Amino acid sequence: SENYPRVIELFKEVKNILNEKDLGIIDSLVYNNSRLQNKLDNAKSYWKIAPGENAEHWEECKKEDLIFIGWNQLGDISKLERAELAVLYEKTMNKKAGPVSPDNMLWDFYQNIKIGDVVIANKGKDEVVGIGKVDSGYYYDTTKIFHNVRKVKWIITKAIRIPNLSGWMRTLVRITDPQLISLFKSYIQKEDIS
Repeated sequence: SENYPRVIELFKEVKNILNEKDLGIIDSLVYNNSRLQNKLDNAKSYWKIAPGENAEHWEECKKEDLIFIGWNQLGDISKLERAELAVLYEKTMNKKAGPVSPDNMLWDFYQNIKIGDVVIANKGKDEVVGIGKVDSGYYYDTTKIFHNVRKVKWIITKAIRIPNLSGWMRTLVRITDPQLISLFKSYIQKEDIS
């Protein structure tokens, strides 16, 4: 989507060289690509976020319509670029940043989760305590136990048993498994909200 204006510029530059048929094909490709990109940009993502170890902060999240994650010692990350966050993590935590390190989870929480995305609050590897939709951008709030916060409209707030998922030990995980997404969609649809 960020390359789309450049494609239009190039299209204008070469249109004098091409015939009407070629122009029609290129125009169709650009139009269809922008429609596909809009659909992808508007698609909901599903995120598993632990409201503390063993869901110990779930009641606060439910009561205050929010979800949060830790690493408070890094401060407000909202003005940082990705590389700056990795450097700050390594310096502050005295640990190497890597593909599964907390700086990536923080970046996802701050930058990649979008308003309208679905949040699955879990307790361990086989229980969901809440399902909701992200209702705000990232903000930093030192009055919360974990300072990295987003508002959530909780749709389901009762415990749901799910198959044991070993990858759910991390604080934040983007859910990409189509079967798992379908399972959560079915729970949401049962609540008559989507």
